Amino acid sequence: MKHPEVAELMAKLYFDETTAKAVLIRAGYPPHVLPPFGDASSFWTSVIQQMELGLGPADTLPQLIAQTAGTFQGNLEMQAMHAKWTGTEPPATAAPVGVSPDGPCHTLTLVGADLPDEFLQVIRDQLGSETAELLYVSKQQCSVEIPDPGSGAGKLQQQIQEMVETFTAGSKIKVSYAKYKFRPYLYSQLTVFGPDTTPYLLQSVPATTTPEDIAAAIVAQTRATNERSGGPISTVIDAVTDEGPERLDPEKTLHENNVKDKDKMHVGIKAVAGNISPELRLEAQMRMRAQIRRFALGHPAFEIVEYDNEDLPDRITFELEGPGLAPPENLTDFLAGSENISIQDYRALNWAELRPVEINFHRFTMHLREMFPVVAPYVIWRTPVFHPNIWRLPQPGVYPGTVCLGPLMDGYRPDLDFGWLCQLLIDIGTYRNYDVVDAPTYPDPPAALWARTEPGQELIQSIGGPPMRQTTQREDEKPIAPALWLSPLAEHMARGNHGS
Repeated sequence: MKHPEVAELMAKLYFDETTAKAVLIRAGYPPHVLPPFGDASSFWTSVIQQMELGLGPADTLPQLIAQTAGTFQGNLEMQAMHAKWTGTEPPATAAPVGVSPDGPCHTLTLVGADLPDEFLQVIRDQLGSETAELLYVSKQQCSVEIPDPGSGAGKLQQQIQEMVETFTAGSKIKVSYAKYKFRPYLYSQLTVFGPDTTPYLLQSVPATTTPEDIAAAIVAQTRATNERSGGPISTVIDAVTDEGPERLDPEKTLHENNVKDKDKMHVGIKAVAGNISPELRLEAQMRMRAQIRRFALGHPAFEIVEYDNEDLPDRITFELEGPGLAPPENLTDFLAGSENISIQDYRALNWAELRPVEINFHRFTMHLREMFPVVAPYVIWRTPVFHPNIWRLPQPGVYPGTVCLGPLMDGYRPDLDFGWLCQLLIDIGTYRNYDVVDAPTYPDPPAALWARTEPGQELIQSIGGPPMRQTTQREDEKPIAPALWLSPLAEHMARGNHGS
């Protein structure tokens, strides 16, 4: 075997069957002669030997190395190998090749399915050009760089989500849009020590991951932490350096925290005094604040304008720039006398006569109840709004402006991702999300009945909203977490020894 170092490195980087075979096919390797995948080491040894014997196009091996170098831009070993094969100079520092700190890089990321080629093609078809480029592929996750979508980012994201869902046969997937100041890439591996000092190996980790995401994944795997008396706890995460531990900013990406490929980190327990209930609330408040801040950093039109307490907020007010609708100026006159008619006659009114006012500014406030996170928060729209799923008028036990949203009502879960919730609130305000299926009542009946009319649908779609759905689309499913693939380091080493 002429190139054992290539097989060894590929086994480290593409350690699972799906990503290994996908990268080979993209490099031009004949799919019908792919060997069986028992373990990564034997698979890649067999593949590289076959390439050396001339199986497949002559440039398959160089193409494989070039593609892998583009994916693992933060891996110096991979960059050095690519430089050797191309006769160029290897990178002089640990900075990822091709990564620009100035950016920006607009991305669409798919989580929950191994469909990199289909995802890329769907995006290119939707954009009508070949300008979109695959940034990286990991297990059940891939990311694509796209041209700046401008104000159409939300609509494009929704369209791609719906199209990719046709490939997944009911599987839970998530397509997300984000703008980064650098070109996203993968770390080949990171070692993270849990609160009980158990080391975990994380492989193919996106540089856009935050320390907070890693800490959450580690804590979920650490039995000792979950069973600790006092219930859920807060954590901190430090980089392990020669000079000692360095605290990482939980809200910034690993790249922004200057994490390098094969670095080591440690997840620690953040001690909080008090009994179970204050500790639970404190941890939830800090998690909520971090998730909302991180979301706001990536969405310039969405701004946090007021806290009642910046460190441990119970009330946060937001402002949003985006299209929406306020109540029609003729609404009061139109409804005059309707309180004395039957429900059937009320619904039969000519709702198409209403003319909602187009707006481009929203202000709303999220409130935490005393029993948060056991009990859901609630959101009040402060600016005039005309939306089927927002209570415009006071009701028994309901404040005017209260948002009727599954994740804040019967679909609430204490582990709600507040970044995901912020996106839902944006979608509500800008009419990307509305429910007008036939029902006995609506939070705002005039808005719902108007939205079902032809003029209503025309206006909603003219401001970027989707057509009325024929079935109720509940949004109370738990959001899909970032795909982090980790295993106890001892298990990984045992598998490696067994395969050797």
